Amino acid sequence: MTPARFAVFLLILLGASFPAVLSGSKSFWYSDFSAMALPVAQHLQSSFWQGEWPLWNPLSNCGAPFLAQWGTLACYPFSLLFAVAPLPWSLNLFALGHIFLGGMGMFCLLRRWTAHPGSAAVAGVAYAFNGVSLSCLVWPNYTVALGWLPWLVLTARPAWLEGGRRLIAPVVIGGLQMLTGAPELILLTWVVLGVTLLSDLTSRPPVPHVGTRPALAGRFVMLVVLTAAVAAVQLLPFAELLAQSHRMGDFKPTRWAIPAWGWANLLVPTFRSGPPSDEIPQMQLGQGFLNSYYLGLGPMFLACIAVLWTRDRLLRGLGCLTLFCWWMAMGENSLLHPWVASVVPALHKMQYPVKFTLLPAFLIPFLAAHGWAMVDRWLDSGWFRWRRLLIPYAGLALLVAAVAWWGTPGGEWAWSNGLARLGCLGLFGLCFWGCIYRPGPTSGVALILACGVIAFDGTTHNQTLAPQMNAGAFSPGAWPAANGVPRPVPGEERVFIPPAVEKVMSTVRLSGAENRVVTRHLALWSHLNLADGIAKVNGSSTLPIRLQRDLEREIYKFGNTNCTGLLDFLGVAWVNLPEDPTRWIRRPTARGWLQVGAAARFDTESNLVERVLSPSFTPGEEVWFPDSARATTPWTSRVNGRITASSFRSDRITASADMAAPGLLTIAQSYSPYWKAWVNGKPVPLVRANHAFQAVPLPAGLSRVELRYIDPGFRLGLGITLTTLTGLGLWAAAAGRPGQRAKEQDRERGEAEATPQRLAA
Repeated sequence: MTPARFAVFLLILLGASFPAVLSGSKSFWYSDFSAMALPVAQHLQSSFWQGEWPLWNPLSNCGAPFLAQWGTLACYPFSLLFAVAPLPWSLNLFALGHIFLGGMGMFCLLRRWTAHPGSAAVAGVAYAFNGVSLSCLVWPNYTVALGWLPWLVLTARPAWLEGGRRLIAPVVIGGLQMLTGAPELILLTWVVLGVTLLSDLTSRPPVPHVGTRPALAGRFVMLVVLTAAVAAVQLLPFAELLAQSHRMGDFKPTRWAIPAWGWANLLVPTFRSGPPSDEIPQMQLGQGFLNSYYLGLGPMFLACIAVLWTRDRLLRGLGCLTLFCWWMAMGENSLLHPWVASVVPALHKMQYPVKFTLLPAFLIPFLAAHGWAMVDRWLDSGWFRWRRLLIPYAGLALLVAAVAWWGTPGGEWAWSNGLARLGCLGLFGLCFWGCIYRPGPTSGVALILACGVIAFDGTTHNQTLAPQMNAGAFSPGAWPAANGVPRPVPGEERVFIPPAVEKVMSTVRLSGAENRVVTRHLALWSHLNLADGIAKVNGSSTLPIRLQRDLEREIYKFGNTNCTGLLDFLGVAWVNLPEDPTRWIRRPTARGWLQVGAAARFDTESNLVERVLSPSFTPGEEVWFPDSARATTPWTSRVNGRITASSFRSDRITASADMAAPGLLTIAQSYSPYWKAWVNGKPVPLVRANHAFQAVPLPAGLSRVELRYIDPGFRLGLGITLTTLTGLGLWAAAAGRPGQRAKEQDRERGEAEATPQRLAA
């Protein structure tokens, strides 16, 4: 099983599993794929063809940073695929391509670590085809992070063992993974690297030719610093946005944790789940984030062999880490998570504890490959013992039968699912034995069959693990066509989804995949407004600005909808109806995003939200400021004025205003300190108005106003990233000169001749 042969084999498995998706006739759609991932990709594509950096999103949450959200993949270089190729096919190919990347990475990693291509092939297939990897297809950024994980582990260990130019590859790969915006998975990846480093630091005898233990630790720190520098273009804007966002508040992870009985789903994936469906996955009751976290009984059997019968402290440590992650995934349903969170309060920032199951999706295939290789070595050395195989094999089979029997009352599909899993375990056992016990051509066929059983088990353990639908249902422009009117123009109009409609769209389960997607699209729910380029009051920005979030909370959490003045100020021209969310009615009182002449009014900071939400708020006549702005805001009388011209881009607004006297220009867009203003070419302060929005002081007469979104974190991060990449490129070029390579080869040859016993150890 060479890398080329495994690549072909893995492509065949992916093609057989997702033929309609790869051909473009169908697309993934379930959960956040259609509601968030695809609209975000469409927004990136639109920004690319308009020649704009997608720094600011004016369409959601009355305006919010876009690139700084981290999970948008705006800085990930391979996002260029779905920026230039037709959607949704290119996004589907992007996601499946990173499944392939992860499988190849796992194969190469275990081929080096075990020197056993057969076990590496099993690990690669198990990593590509399991409940976690296939569930993450609805979040392309998580799929990307999983794809790079084994490559980072593969290249990082030589980096801290040998140093030098070995640091270049893991720095670049680690930077690519950090650009994905899957912070929990990124952190867990570095936990694996930390455990591996700890194993090297405590090894007896020491790993040969690595220098002192402080040298290893120093190279690891250098690896972390350089990786962060490569990803600085994304990390610095994200850190700045985090300081402005509502996520800075503490909260406890009570949502989407694995139930106390959730370990049973590792054996029977449909245990206590919903009924089988041809449209949606059988979701676990009490947890709705991952469609499945089942990793396959065959790989788990091999992983048990590796952990139970090894003396390798690294394998034991990774086995303990696997159990720790599954336990932590239970959140407050277990005693461990609250205790760890009390020691590490930052853990409360991880909103969904079930994300801890992401790491075992890597660890189990990793351990499985070592288990396969161990059995092969036992046979070669004559140390084979039947009990080493029968104990974990029989134990798993008995547990599966017990769980299936336990889950049968009220869920008969658990018993049939358990029998199917036992069948896959039995077939895998036969193929495994045929591969290791009968060398020759038969073992090659058995290996292919074993990998095929793993892929079949991974894709069929949930009747509809990765739901698909007709790709044509995602065509943009559906809203204007359905309503028979031009789309609301950003800068002039917004739409508003009332709380009652939001509740209906969040709770009602429509039948039919296309019906769900089209209805949500026409209702402009979640991020689907991005598909048609329509601005709305709320949105699905992961980190909306805290001030704007205050107003959204009052409207959507507390149902304060009698705020006609605020809706007029925001330019809300369309509202949909709870009885039919796809039907929109027009509001004739909506004003444009730019308004001039309103008089300044003042109140305490705590009362500003109440003021702008009040039915008596009249945006054409008054604009509210905190008391602290009295000295710098003298425009307390109304002024006659008008907007003579205006132009809106995502990160730039220009306008011309004619004022009878000095006054204020208000902009119905979320306030951010990174928006800067110029009047007649001179910088002027941009002040916070109406609690969460913008205002600019204007002189009398005709003025030209320009507002630009300038993110200093992005500029600084881009400079750091480009400088670091340039330095790495020069380093690689210098290390690759023939003379330098010859010196390194002579040094390595001399070391090998001087210490053969140490190298063997």
